[in-house]
Order: sequence, then structure tokens, then C-alpha cells
Amino acid sequence: MENPEDQITSVLCPGLGTAVGEMPPKRCAFQMRQAFEICALGRQSSLVNPSHLSVVWTHHDTMQSYS
Repeated sequence: MENPEDQITSVLCPGLGTAVGEMPPKRCAFQMRQAFEICALGRQSSLVNPSHLSVVWTHHDTMQSYS
């Protein structure tokens, strides 16, 4: 096996939502970066294990309004 630990070594991710969904490319890039930082880098642990739903809701609003 080339990758015995079964780790992701590369990712190809088109601008999800930018075609049919008409999401602005910069917003898409922002959301993709946020996802990478939270999931891959372990940043913003308050979103992974929130103390209140408002933490996630506030982040959601930020993700939706980014332009």
C-alpha cells in the first residue's frame, strides 16, 4: 500500500455552490477555508463542541453573509 495509514494526501474541491447555487466565489472560498481550519487543523474547537447553539448559529450567519 502506498498510504498504509489511509490518510488523505490531496484534495480536489471545485467551487461548491458557485454554479447552480450562484454562491459568490469569494464566499465559497471563505467557507471552504473555514471547513479546512476546523476539520483538518482543529481550530475553533468551540464549533466542534459548542457550549450553546448560539455559537454555531453566529458562525453560520458569518458564513452566509461573507462577501
